[in-house]
Amino acid sequence: MSGTGPRQPAYPISSNRGPAFDSLYLFPPLLQACYRVIGRPFKLSSLQARTQRPGAPHQGLHVDVRRNSDDWPLVGFILMIDAFHSDNGATAFVPGSQHWRDLHEGADLGSHAGVDNQVLACGEVGSLLIFNGSTWHGHSANISGRPRRSLQGAFIPCEGRSGTAFAARMQPDTRARLSPLACRLLSL
Repeated sequence: MSGTGPRQPAYPISSNRGPAFDSLYLFPPLLQACYRVIGRPFKLSSLQARTQRPGAPHQGLHVDVRRNSDDWPLVGFILMIDAFHSDNGATAFVPGSQHWRDLHEGADLGSHAGVDNQVLACGEVGSLLIFNGSTWHGHSANISGRPRRSLQGAFIPCEGRSGTAFAARMQPDTRARLSPLACRLLSL
């Protein structure tokens, strides 16, 4: 987890297929992390916006993919559209938990209570979290009174099943402007 990613606007963009999003999934440090963790050809599985509304409770600790899945290993990323703080639903991670092989078979590992070594991933607007999808994580409660927004996505091995069918949703003008690398990552 770490790093500052490409700056994104403070307000949502009307099209999720616009060129502003290319700089996120093509960001070299993100692709380097994918190469290091996945270790073989990979593709973008998902890219979506998420808003934690005021009063949203914490999310149970979980992993994003089971180890026996064709989608493993998974590299997740979160771009902070709003700053992540301890009071607005920042994501909590359990460092080192990606190595706890015997505890990854369940999809939901439970509440945050009783897990002492959690680290809240706080950061400023434009910060980019990159994490191993086998790390226990979940967002904390948003008690701030304001929404907290982010863009989230994941990369998986090429043989895995993508969470989003990018080719089916793409207009010809969008496809025409994409680089060969973007086309490969989107499985076009």
